[in-house]
Amino acid sequence: MYLWFAYSFATYTRNDIGHVYFIVAT
Repeated sequence: MYLWFAYSFATYTRNDIGHVYFIVAT
């Protein structure tokens, strides 16, 4: 769970909204 959170934060920092939404959906 923490890994997903860290990954989502990293993608958010990169402004990758698509990946962020994908992580949230998962």
